[in-house]
Amino acid sequence: MALFTTQKGFALSADLLLIRDGNEALAAPAIRLLERIDAGGSMSQAAKDCGISYRTAWKMIEQLNNQNTTPLVTRCAGGQFGGGSVLTDSGRQLIAMYRAAESEHLRFVELLGERMSEFQTYSKFIRRWFMKTSVRNQLHGTIQLVSKGAVNTEVLIGIGGEDRLTAIITNDGAEEMGLKLGMEVSALIKESSVILCSGEHLPGISARNRLHGRVLHCHQGAVYSEVAVELPGAKVITAMISLESADEMALQPGVPVWACFKASDVILAGQS
Repeated sequence: MALFTTQKGFALSADLLLIRDGNEALAAPAIRLLERIDAGGSMSQAAKDCGISYRTAWKMIEQLNNQNTTPLVTRCAGGQFGGGSVLTDSGRQLIAMYRAAESEHLRFVELLGERMSEFQTYSKFIRRWFMKTSVRNQLHGTIQLVSKGAVNTEVLIGIGGEDRLTAIITNDGAEEMGLKLGMEVSALIKESSVILCSGEHLPGISARNRLHGRVLHCHQGAVYSEVAVELPGAKVITAMISLESADEMALQPGVPVWACFKASDVILAGQS
């Protein structure tokens, strides 16, 4: 954390937070977790070293893997929880990039503190650093097709490996975003919009998006069950389903399922 005290007595404190497409992409806790995984090869031990739960650690890794074209952490055989964790070359490169940016960030905070005469002048600027979205499913990918219709535009997005999803947005929205082939975007899907279908065979359902994967983990609440599904391309999509449905489908880690959702339920976020 960078800390600087201004001449007027304001204490300026700031962690480095990297933002992509308007959403939090990388922060110091995630980097520390990646470093501990690289050091010990164990997710459970890395979580303990960072003072967080095993579940919280995996949520952080799922988010990082979802936001990158190549996975940062992969699983391997063995380990206390059925498999160890290995940091990939992409993960190590990300750590090196963050630490280099962190050094420059310290210089920036010192300069900002020296020039900061009135806190309110910078309040809006600072608040933008901490904007977040409640949508759990934020899948980063690249536009592979843009098809404009009379009213709506259909957008095909590659999210890693062979995984693709389709979004349908208004023509006005597509024009405002300047959507084009090769553009990087984030697809946001509410957990409640994701329908799960069990089995290996393609389900007969009208939802345009049908992504096949395997249950990564399930967490039961008072009314709903949170089910994380890992796709072949290493991204994870989460669904919120009733406890009854989870029991009927006998969901548990490793069970093959289809994560299905309408193209109209996909919200696109691009670079401003």
